[in-house]
Amino acid sequence: MSALVRLRPYGDADAWLVEAIEGDPRMMADLGGATPRERFADVHSRRVAGELSGAHHYFVVETPGAERVLGTIGIWASRLGAEEILEAGWMILPGSQGRGYATAAGRALLELARERGLRGPLHAFPAAANRASNAVCRKLGFTLAGEVDLSYNGPAYRCNDWRVDL
Repeated sequence: MSALVRLRPYGDADAWLVEAIEGDPRMMADLGGATPRERFADVHSRRVAGELSGAHHYFVVETPGAERVLGTIGIWASRLGAEEILEAGWMILPGSQGRGYATAAGRALLELARERGLRGPLHAFPAAANRASNAVCRKLGFTLAGEVDLSYNGPAYRCNDWRVDL
């Protein structure tokens, strides 16, 4: 792993992270706003089910001794137009941002993905205006492939399509 972070599989006890992250309008500002409360249980159950089935690789980012939860990171099957792709995403809680945790977690995630046998291009789609997440992509060796309009919680937003080979 990393001296800065450790990743552990997302599980049943991590439902609070959906509200803390997806329910926070500041955290979700670039993604169409906060996720409606009535969707929290579905988001949580999809992450747990995906991790258990191996269809998703979703993790909680913690300090190495598990003293503190820093956020979440994962890889899941997605679509870009008609193409089936692998997508990665991360969310670091506000009190832990700007300290290199997302980059360290990203490095650990790429290592785990390769260990689990995932192959091919991996995409990340940070909002074009999200300087911090775009910087994480650069630091992780992703290549900017262009811009796309995507939607998560409502209207489409402009994001960068970053790619790295697993």
